[in-house]
Amino acid sequence: MTKLLFISAFIGFSSFLNAQKSIEKELELVETPEQIEQFLESKNSKKNKLITFNEEKHKTNLAKELFDMRLGGTKVNENEYEKTVYKVVKKNKKTYYRVAYIYLDGTKYQLDEINNLRDKIIAKYHNGAPLIFYLTILHG
Repeated sequence: MTKLLFISAFIGFSSFLNAQKSIEKELELVETPEQIEQFLESKNSKKNKLITFNEEKHKTNLAKELFDMRLGGTKVNENEYEKTVYKVVKKNKKTYYRVAYIYLDGTKYQLDEINNLRDKIIAKYHNGAPLIFYLTILHG
């Protein structure tokens, strides 16, 4: 099962600390992805964006911290040049499926060979061997 996180990332380049604090205060009022879009449009910067994090794809420390946060939680990353504010505005759970198949080519094998191979593959799979093992056997 995969968690999806919609995060607002607001990057401010202001040298005025008060401006940064007011932006953080404004972000406290924003609760939905739609409100984030409106908020970002009003700030008129191409560096501001709504980001979707996928637990299957995003494995960074930042992503892990964001997945652990509650809805509405914020995280601030600062360095000497910029300040980035992340806010969790939506969390979903979505199940992803992977499909693997083995093609036994009737032009390369006789029917009885295909049936024997299929039985062998299924038996090994039921005994815990991964399917990738069988693909190597068939093609290697």
